[in-house]
Amino acid sequence: MVPMTAREIFEVTDWNHLIHAYGTGADDVAALGTLLGSDEEAMRRAVEVLDSAYLHQSTVFPATSPAVAFVLAVLSEWGTEAQEHPVAPDLLAWIEEVGWSLYPYLDDVRSRSFDHGAQDRIAAALDAEELDWEEQAEDLEQVLRNAALCLLELAPTAAKTLESLSSDHAHGIAQAGLRAAIPWVIIAKDENVAPVIVARLGQLPDDLPAEWRDNVMNDLRELKAQL
Repeated sequence: MVPMTAREIFEVTDWNHLIHAYGTGADDVAALGTLLGSDEEAMRRAVEVLDSAYLHQSTVFPATSPAVAFVLAVLSEWGTEAQEHPVAPDLLAWIEEVGWSLYPYLDDVRSRSFDHGAQDRIAAALDAEELDWEEQAEDLEQVLRNAALCLLELAPTAAKTLESLSSDHAHGIAQAGLRAAIPWVIIAKDENVAPVIVARLGQLPDDLPAEWRDNVMNDLRELKAQL
């Protein structure tokens, strides 16, 4: 299957029914769309929106997964020209943060199944403009779990895309791509990309939470041992 382009992802995504911290993706779809253009100042606004709404306080939302897919496609299409875009390192840092936000909950996420009922009820509430975060707290909790499952499904694509971005680029972009790839390689359990990442990995990011460091190293060793 031919992967969708960034524009196709942007245009076919049902942003109206994808909530984030401050509403739905439809509220700021225009800001994300600037990543398809060339206005760097406008693109910085897109980064701000991603940081504040799509990953608020390390929480992933239903709008987060398609946003990650879109940003990955944008970066992939920029290719070797990514280094010419000042926002590229910020976009990679955001994708990395999404990955680390999912990482601590992997066992729980993998044990769950997608709750279509909750998803449909929240969509209906959005259509009726009657969404209430307190009255529908249980359904909202379920759609947040659905969001984590969607990211889990996206992980193989993220790992492969980020591995590609970590090679054949200027040092800064390559390092940012490598950093961003680490959580996604672990999440995806990607045995093809893992050796490339492990081989290039000189050290873990300095700002990795200390309580995760041993677990991350063990996960990487286990992946390497499977090769």
